[in-house]
Amino acid sequence: MKKAIYMVLALALALNTAHATTTATTEKSAIANFAGDDKNKVEAQLRLARHLIEVKRNYERAKNEINKALNIDPDNAEANELLELCNQLIAEEKAAKARAELEAYNAACTAGTVEALQAFIANNKDSKYAKNAQERIDDYKLWATASAAGTKEAYNQYLAQSKTKAYKQDAEQKIRQIEMEEAWEKCAAAPSIEGLSSYLAAYPGSAHDAEAKYQLNILKGEKSYAQNDYATAYDYFSAADAARTLEGTAREHYENVLEWRKFNEVMASSDIYAVKSYLGSLSYSNPYRNKVSNHCALLLAKELDMHSTDETCDNALSYAKDEQTRTAVQGYIRAANNARAQYRRQQRKYARKRWWKENFKWGIEGDFETNLNGEYAGTGMMYSAGLVFRFGGYQHVFNMTLGVKYRWITAKAKDSEDDLYYSDESSWSASAGAIGIPLNLRFNVAEVSKRSRFFIGAGMEYGAAVFEDKVLEGGYESSYFALMPQIGITSPNFDILLYWKTYLKSPYTDDVTDYLKECKTDNMIGIQMAIMF
Repeated sequence: MKKAIYMVLALALALNTAHATTTATTEKSAIANFAGDDKNKVEAQLRLARHLIEVKRNYERAKNEINKALNIDPDNAEANELLELCNQLIAEEKAAKARAELEAYNAACTAGTVEALQAFIANNKDSKYAKNAQERIDDYKLWATASAAGTKEAYNQYLAQSKTKAYKQDAEQKIRQIEMEEAWEKCAAAPSIEGLSSYLAAYPGSAHDAEAKYQLNILKGEKSYAQNDYATAYDYFSAADAARTLEGTAREHYENVLEWRKFNEVMASSDIYAVKSYLGSLSYSNPYRNKVSNHCALLLAKELDMHSTDETCDNALSYAKDEQTRTAVQGYIRAANNARAQYRRQQRKYARKRWWKENFKWGIEGDFETNLNGEYAGTGMMYSAGLVFRFGGYQHVFNMTLGVKYRWITAKAKDSEDDLYYSDESSWSASAGAIGIPLNLRFNVAEVSKRSRFFIGAGMEYGAAVFEDKVLEGGYESSYFALMPQIGITSPNFDILLYWKTYLKSPYTDDVTDYLKECKTDNMIGIQMAIMF
């Protein structure tokens, strides 16, 4: 219903806009024409009220006209609706006015000048913000006075007298700055660890923060230095030096701490070259020189071993600067000498073993030889097996072999009318046994492979008979002796050789060798093989 009334009013407003120039005289005439009739009077008052609302925007006067109509006709629905609308429009008008005043006041405050606030007061004398604006004007004047004085007392007076305290934060900041400068002047005049620590705690991030920390690090560094706490002193001095290069006494003490720190690093180091380099940089008057030299002596001594020379040992001892270090170094030298002596004994032992291993071998040998006497070639044969001992390695130029073997001496002959010693009609055989001792000297002349050599040599063999066959009983000598040039190949574990043997004293008696040509041993050829261990 209310929305419908608003629509009607809007329509009426549009229709009556053309009549906006109607004069007050016309209004009075309209009322007079209905004066004789209450109904007409109410309608005239309501028409006037609508005109005041829609055209004049005079909601208070329109409300008066509506109330007059309601006095005549309290139940008039249109009058009541217009009254409700009029009250709403009056409330909206007051709210808009209040908003405008607040916006104007805020704009003046934002401008922050006395002129802007005075203009607000002039334009809004009845505004509830006029008093606030005047208080701000008074506050600006108080702040101007305090700022001009620039003292802690003036800012405190502003805070005490100001009602709005628009510059409270600024005043408190100014007071803190003044107090901070006063505190710094006091610290700077008589620097102390306690004073600077309190200043930094009370005014963190101040304009003098870096300087205060610099001075505090120097004072703490000097205190630690005086207590010989160089590790802590280094931390403080290095922090100060990082901020600004130290000068004067602080610089001198810092250099001493750096030298102490370097000294400790070197004393903890096992790098002999670094220690020697540092020692070389120290003057002879440096208090650390002897300690570093002793450390160098111990490091050199610890490196001594069985391979160290006497010169190396003496060099380590030359760095020792006190009796204790000299005694310790001498202990290392004795240990190195003992290790060297033990090493040499072991080396000699190993050398002997190696020499015997390389230069002495024993093995098992076997050989076969036969005669080369014209038509009787091959009728005489000798076999042997035994032990052989080789002196000198296969890789050496010369070596020698000595053996002991058992030799079988065998002769065979065909039947003949002239033979007196036939054993049967077809053949006969006779044998003897002897112990032979051969001795050979050999010269290695060429390399066959990495582990074998070709050699030429000469040997001799002595033998003694141990039994003889009954067929030729009395036909064997008790001993024999032969020479034998030879060629062959030798290796660590195997020898093979060919030899030509000539008996200077035959194993057969002269009677046998004269009578039985096949028993002649003038020229024998043989082959010998040996496995060495």
